[in-house]
Amino acid sequence: MAAPLAVFIHIPKTAGMALKQGFFEAVGHQVIWYHGDSNEYVEKSPIRHIRSLNRLTPGVLRNCRILGGHIRFHTLPGSVMMFQPTFLTIIRDPVARAISLYTYIQRKQTHRLHAGLSPLTLCQALSLPEFRRKACDQQLRFICGKRRRKALRKTLNQHRFIVGKFENLAPFIAAVERHLQIPITLAGQTRNSGGDYMEKVRAQPDFEAAIELLRKLNAKDQQFYDSFEDVLVTGDGAPDSAQPTLRSTSALEITALLREVA
Repeated sequence: MAAPLAVFIHIPKTAGMALKQGFFEAVGHQVIWYHGDSNEYVEKSPIRHIRSLNRLTPGVLRNCRILGGHIRFHTLPGSVMMFQPTFLTIIRDPVARAISLYTYIQRKQTHRLHAGLSPLTLCQALSLPEFRRKACDQQLRFICGKRRRKALRKTLNQHRFIVGKFENLAPFIAAVERHLQIPITLAGQTRNSGGDYMEKVRAQPDFEAAIELLRKLNAKDQQFYDSFEDVLVTGDGAPDSAQPTLRSTSALEITALLREVA
């Protein structure tokens, strides 16, 4: 019998590259990574990369333990869903995630938004429609495709999810190891934005205005982030109740957790 499939939904700026390496060290060539149109890391990586999710035929997936990448839940083809995978993802304080994304784009000269964003402060950058969209409630969009409570509740109720937090990865790693029965070692959390980026952004004259705007733009992401502690485990991916740092959540509990997410 084939090992169960897990899909890692890598939300940008949530330590996904560190997890990618950890997954590869755990299961080797049973990892497949979706990279879309990006060629970054592909040529120098031993991990198998794909450009199109349509290449994920049942035959390919039978030899896959973990499918990962910047994959939005609602874009997954039926060939993946038929395996009834467990979905893994990490969320992050949404304001901190947006700041990290801003500084990453500023530093990354090959990013398509770099030229237009690099001379701007964070507050000014939020006037750019594409950056604003990437910085606004993107975590909910990755998990359920929409920014609505009903869509999020439906997705979490109907599928097995393990959702961790960037700020405290250990409980997430423990839950994934327990469910997939594999050891995961992280060499270190990625710092793709540069170590001193917060100090540079704080020095901007309109920093406080940017933070206030980001809080408004990410109200729904923030409500979901605040709705559980270290890790949220739904469906039969839940570990037994002997693990105090892990939270196994029923459909009724999910409804209660999300009642404030409009």
